[in-house]
Amino acid sequence: MFSIRCFVVLVRTTVLVFVCHLASAQCVENYIPRQTHSELSKSLIHGLESQFEEEDKNMPGDREVRQINFDRRITFMEKVLDGAFIKDDTLENYVDKVLNNIVASNPVHPYPRRVLILSSPHVNAVCYGQGIYAVTVGLLARIENENQLAFILAHELAHDELGHIRTRIAQEADLDLEERAREQTFKIISGKVIQNEIDEFRKLLYDFSKHSRTNELKADSMAVVLLRNAKYDETESSSVLNILQSPQSPKYEIGAEIFAPFHSADYPFQDYWLKDRLSVYSKKYMGTFLYSPDSIESHPSIDMRKRVLNRYVHDGNQHTPHQSLEFVNIASEIASFETVESAYKSNEYDLALYHALQLYYRYPKNAYVVSRIGKILTDLYEAHNSNRFHNYVAKYTLNYGDELKVMNSFLHNLTQHELGELAFRFINNPLNFNVSDENHYYLSWKINSLLNRSNEVTSISQQYHDRFDRSIFSYKFR
Repeated sequence: MFSIRCFVVLVRTTVLVFVCHLASAQCVENYIPRQTHSELSKSLIHGLESQFEEEDKNMPGDREVRQINFDRRITFMEKVLDGAFIKDDTLENYVDKVLNNIVASNPVHPYPRRVLILSSPHVNAVCYGQGIYAVTVGLLARIENENQLAFILAHELAHDELGHIRTRIAQEADLDLEERAREQTFKIISGKVIQNEIDEFRKLLYDFSKHSRTNELKADSMAVVLLRNAKYDETESSSVLNILQSPQSPKYEIGAEIFAPFHSADYPFQDYWLKDRLSVYSKKYMGTFLYSPDSIESHPSIDMRKRVLNRYVHDGNQHTPHQSLEFVNIASEIASFETVESAYKSNEYDLALYHALQLYYRYPKNAYVVSRIGKILTDLYEAHNSNRFHNYVAKYTLNYGDELKVMNSFLHNLTQHELGELAFRFINNPLNFNVSDENHYYLSWKINSLLNRSNEVTSISQQYHDRFDRSIFSYKFR
């Protein structure tokens, strides 16, 4: 007999297949940036508040501890209200399913747990304690499969289970690091600092960070056990660490072809556009008056983490995929588009262009990708020769990967005239221009206006009016 449960499963499967096909079509033709959580996300806000309240009950009664935890809670909830977390069924279902599989397969605390999707282009994951975790779209776009996501979430869950968040907060309160750092800085500026005070503060920082690094290794080892019990491939933990070691390296190798969209017969790509900038802009800073950066890293080196993990990982254990490969790949592609969007909104234009061109290589007809590339070039044309340029393109590239450094150099090497020509030719290229996309008309009109090409401005304005029955002057880029 066909049960209600079977009917529900069938409906869910049908909806999932429909969502997969819809998302896949969007990747090829267009993309609509996802909405974010806000004050309207009542259920989420209520759930988070309840979890923070439970966490507060488990905190030591010390006033300093509770103040730090209260400030942390307020900061987090402000991020939710400010739209820092993406609201998307595909991404949220993807991460929730992985977390739920791990929790259901292991003897962990029974409190509610949730994973939020942070709108950030950087590869990162965070445990806030009491079952609250976040992963960035940059991470979801960069990892290669569900097993790698499982290790990331298992690692954060291990921090939670081992009480590392509460321990760290208690340590911060006990050592009063923020106040002591402020005092040391004031003494240095006023010339009243003495060497033994510097040595004492340096030792305090080293000891605090050494404890944090130890906790990272403990979370790694516990994560492997959690994965094994949930039947995920624990050998992928090493692959994830390789990604974390080079988080900005492209997921799909493209090479010099990434710049192909900026080459044309009448305006060929110039070799000097990729000339390396002076090494001073990417030189590693070797230390400060108070401490050596290498000595206070809160995470152990990736090589050390891999060596320690090798002691625990068992190869050949049975593991099966929990979600369809099609669904996982679509979630990853959505995250790739959101990585571009988050970098664009945070004015990290070199990073946004770097990721947008990777998507353009796979989806050359995607209207969203074309419009973001065109808008980046147009904005940089306007900002060139002003102090605003470095608000969009980083001046210093210490933490940049090799490929991203090349993109940064490319944007720095272009003259204003060259930026304008590239923007004009890219957006007006018949292979790129989508006659149904208002953004494309606007960008063409804008760059032609900036380049004082009055005939083209008149022509594109008329074309826009004929197609959309309104003036292009009233249009706002989306």
